[in-house]
Amino acid sequence: MDIELLKTFLEVGKTRHFGKAADNLFITQAAVSARVKQLETLVGAPLFTRIRNNIQLTLAGEKLTKHAEEILLKWEIARLDIARQAEGKDRIVIGASAGLWSLILQRCLNFIHKNTPNHTIKTTIDSDESLYKQLLDHRIDIAFCYEKPRLSDLINTEFLSFELRLVSTLDTKNPGDLLNNQYIYVDWGKKFKLWHVETFGDINPPVLETCLADIALEFILKNNGSAFIPYELINEQIQKQIKIVDDIRFNQYVYVVYNKHSKRSQLISDIIESLQPKIDTIQPEVEYPVQI
Repeated sequence: MDIELLKTFLEVGKTRHFGKAADNLFITQAAVSARVKQLETLVGAPLFTRIRNNIQLTLAGEKLTKHAEEILLKWEIARLDIARQAEGKDRIVIGASAGLWSLILQRCLNFIHKNTPNHTIKTTIDSDESLYKQLLDHRIDIAFCYEKPRLSDLINTEFLSFELRLVSTLDTKNPGDLLNNQYIYVDWGKKFKLWHVETFGDINPPVLETCLADIALEFILKNNGSAFIPYELINEQIQKQIKIVDDIRFNQYVYVVYNKHSKRSQLISDIIESLQPKIDTIQPEVEYPVQI
């Protein structure tokens, strides 16, 4: 099938106008009509209803839209893969739980980019469970997660750990008051969630839920509130604006995981080994507002 037929079909479906689709594709309106007619012949069903100037997708057209988008996406991926191979480059796919990107992974990417010049990099953000599945399916090469996978095909190594502290801009240091008034819940994984429930029990709904520490910290500094934040992010300027609750802390671990059956297991192992001395602590990637 000519891939241009699908592109033309999707453009008409988006604009609902043959003339506008022709302008956007830099072809004539007659060519658009011919391509749509040819595609309708191939699928064996009309794709649009044409009543005066009102063009709508038929049921067959609606169904084809999803498939056409997927086909074009796969085609683009295949084209890029072939182009990379022609350039002598391979791709490393790195996944992580969302909260880890702003804490440590940007520096990991910078280091990998500088030290693997024959590779391009793709990143993805997902839950730990989804990352494990993608590792097993060889869709990603390396994953940074909060939890250890209990799967024999996946090798995991403790990458680093950091201490979470309950911080607040409110006057009280009573945990019960803090967690029930302007509390921001940061998702630090299953173990943190279990510890949170066992330690504090039921609390009022948080004013904000997020998986990113920088969002929580900026919200607190601008709007007041409390949250569990990595201690390493609390610099001297921030300490002037917040209070740290004594004796409430949680050690959060980060694991780096890969598939032991990967064809690039040695390259992955070398990358992990070289990364660990470089990322020995977490540091903020953004400057937080300072109140004067």
